[in-house]
Amino acid sequence: MGRSGRSRTQAWRTTVIVAVLTLAASAAPGATPAVAADPRPDLTTCFWAGVAGAPPATNRLVSDRNELAFIGLVVLPPGGTVRIQHVFPYARSVSWSTYDPFAFSALDVLRDHAIAPAPGSVNPFVAGAPRQAPQRRYSLTVTAARRPAEGAAPNTLYTNGKTVAALFYRVYVPDRGRDRLGDAGLPELTYRPSRWLPALTGDRACHALNGGRRLTAPLYETLWNSTLVALSPAYLSLRALKPESRTFPAVPEGRWDTFFNFTRLAEPFLREAGLTAQARQLPVAREGPAADWSSDSAIAFNYVDRQLGPAQDGRNVLVLRGTMPRTPRTAAGTAVMDGDVDLRYWSLCMMNAFSLGETSACLYDEEVPLDARRRYTVVVSAPHDRPANATDACGVAWLDWGAVGDGFGRTTAGTLTLRNQDPSPGFAQALQHVERPGTEREVLGAFLPEQEYLAPRHFEALGCPARDEGA
Repeated sequence: MGRSGRSRTQAWRTTVIVAVLTLAASAAPGATPAVAADPRPDLTTCFWAGVAGAPPATNRLVSDRNELAFIGLVVLPPGGTVRIQHVFPYARSVSWSTYDPFAFSALDVLRDHAIAPAPGSVNPFVAGAPRQAPQRRYSLTVTAARRPAEGAAPNTLYTNGKTVAALFYRVYVPDRGRDRLGDAGLPELTYRPSRWLPALTGDRACHALNGGRRLTAPLYETLWNSTLVALSPAYLSLRALKPESRTFPAVPEGRWDTFFNFTRLAEPFLREAGLTAQARQLPVAREGPAADWSSDSAIAFNYVDRQLGPAQDGRNVLVLRGTMPRTPRTAAGTAVMDGDVDLRYWSLCMMNAFSLGETSACLYDEEVPLDARRRYTVVVSAPHDRPANATDACGVAWLDWGAVGDGFGRTTAGTLTLRNQDPSPGFAQALQHVERPGTEREVLGAFLPEQEYLAPRHFEALGCPARDEGA
């Protein structure tokens, strides 16, 4: 086949791959599950399905092991509402959001600091608030109405006209000595199908909303299979764009790409395969989960492979260096919520392929040693390759590479994710402010990690404390 014939074949193949990504992101339920997916049984009630960050087999849809998420299905006819009564947990942050369960796209989000507490209670997530206040109750309303451009009702989550919606509740980093829910338990719900019908509580509300526990696992599988599992053929096809490479699309210097939408997950593959014209045609709108993340958490991903580096046997370590944004320190049960911060939460995680969406290990901001200039060094490696000086005592955080790799036979591959949550209004160097693909370094500057691959002995030669050669 001539060069023009190969180019036409590759262009056609790329078009098909991008089409698969687009369809997978909006797939309707009903496909045969490729992977058995069950919520955590110890975190499941009649209404709530708990999806924890560990173990990996149950952390799909949760890309951070410090996050504890709960999913419930609500059916809201016009005029129907769900009333939520809860207490603020002793934790770093919480968030509420509604999703379209058939397209896995965000509908609305409500951040913790925007929730008004009940009379006589305190919202501990507001800057300067007493975090240990004993009175911390609040209530929310979920409605099928559309969120108005202005004048939205306080403490209200909208489904924007959707009569069936998934309700997400997330808790990040409970204080030490508290349980996984930050000693808050699970939210209680009151369901009113319409203003003319009586309110339902407890199991009656649960069964009226979602049929009870029987619908919990299928809901979880719908969210999972209609998005991530459907992406597996696309991932394998993208990986095959450079079959001669054992590390494609990872590059030695690394490349962080902001997650804008599912279709854009193809960009690193197209870019490193030389298909820049096709990469430029990918949509840049924040869609699906990213529509929620733009106001809550934003994520960048970086394909890595430890075969890159000087060690010919592939036993290299990945060294990341950067500047840590200011975040509140809450794990020890701080008395007051610090408002003089850049982000509410920062994390670095290792995942396998985007089509599996399983996270093997994470570090969050308080787990990363910092020097006087808030510089950090993180070493990512297999446990048997961990350098002797990759310890807190030497000023180095260590992240386990994991044994699965990409989940499709490449055990040395992986995907790093960087999360920025809830940036302060004056902090412009957050992932939320990346408006165009490829401008991550320009926007984040020193807050975006730089990387290099080293043999373990080369990193050990940096001593203890390990020298930051990029400073």
